[in-house]
Amino acid sequence: MKNILIISILALTLNTIAQNSSIGIPDSVKNISHNGSTGQYSITNPLVYNGSQFTNLPTTMYCISNCISDYLYFYDLDLNIPTNATITGIEITHGRGGCNSGSYVIDTLHLAYNGAIIGLPKRDSTSVGTDILGSSSDNWSAILTPTIVNDNSFGLFINSSGHGICTFAQFNIQIKVYYTTCTSSELTGIPDSVKNVSHAGSTGQYSITNPLVYNGSQFTNLPTTMYCVSNCISDYLYFYDLDLNIPTNATITGIEITHGRGGCNSGSYVIDTLHLAYNGAIIGLPKRDSTSVGTDILGSSSDNWSAILTPAIVNDNSFGLFINSSGHGICTFAQFNIQIKVYYCSTTTNILSHNETSSKITIYPNPITDFINLEVNSKNIGSTYSIYDYTGKIIATNIISELSTQIPAQSIKPGLYVIKISNSSESIKLIKR
Repeated sequence: MKNILIISILALTLNTIAQNSSIGIPDSVKNISHNGSTGQYSITNPLVYNGSQFTNLPTTMYCISNCISDYLYFYDLDLNIPTNATITGIEITHGRGGCNSGSYVIDTLHLAYNGAIIGLPKRDSTSVGTDILGSSSDNWSAILTPTIVNDNSFGLFINSSGHGICTFAQFNIQIKVYYTTCTSSELTGIPDSVKNVSHAGSTGQYSITNPLVYNGSQFTNLPTTMYCVSNCISDYLYFYDLDLNIPTNATITGIEITHGRGGCNSGSYVIDTLHLAYNGAIIGLPKRDSTSVGTDILGSSSDNWSAILTPAIVNDNSFGLFINSSGHGICTFAQFNIQIKVYYCSTTTNILSHNETSSKITIYPNPITDFINLEVNSKNIGSTYSIYDYTGKIIATNIISELSTQIPAQSIKPGLYVIKISNSSESIKLIKR
């Protein structure tokens, strides 16, 4: 235990960074023409989401041969992402269908903002069913901010390419926005030890005494250069021994360094080059301080100096700073003050989302034949199943009284349907051929 070490905690505001998610379901859609499109979707606004699908399904023209639709622009999500959030990913639930056997449709999905495409597209080539595209860490190569995703012009472009005979409908669009919120905490360490590290081109060392002993405004034992009469380049000064204690679950967001030094004769000057260091070696990219005398601030709360930093690294007493001085003229140079402020966010697991499925529902066979076998878990007993056609009309409904139920399907006409359980957000697409 060193009783002479001072660690300066300039500010410490504990907060958390949590990954959250919020789902927006569009209530409006419109066609946007583009080069190559051969037809439009038929649309009715508002779309009206009934818990499993749109009541007013956008449907294509009857596509007898190859066709390319206009862009369908889904928007009006009414999201409310916190203004201090960082958007980490977009995940889209996409439910659609129905082509005849041997035919298929490929949908191309783009994020959209203010009526224009942003980012890079994704393709959904499953002709019938529900797919998940994107993830909690995939921004679709778009620059996304809370201002953008909260704007009701933010949404999705879908372009359908049909091959064969299809009357195609978009059943379900859910846009899940993943984000983190963080109020930065900070902890400042002042090095208590320093040593010279030689390198190619150096012409002299700093004179050093350990421990450095910080007296509240500067080091008591100042590292000083040799008397530099002409141009000279110092060894690296390796400042370390910070005794930082960043929470192990934190994310390091930035490094800010207070650097105080001086003293050259009039007409002379020194340029210091600063590098972050770990385990006696440089990490990240350098910064230059060319003020001959005084105190400068380098870095910021969002600048990691292009280094990969973790709590394990910054808490290690080998973490610190390399300083290399280049003198021009007559200087006896001293390093007065080094403070290394680490900005970070503490992390917790806290996933918040809407419309998440909490029960397991199994349907077979699918495509269905004369019967639909419905299997649920105990929490679904007493709830109601409902089967919808592509227009949103209920064609069958009943109370679930057992874990396994067989639903007659002889009278159901060929086509695309959805089954929905009343106490679950899950919906399953059904095909009858």
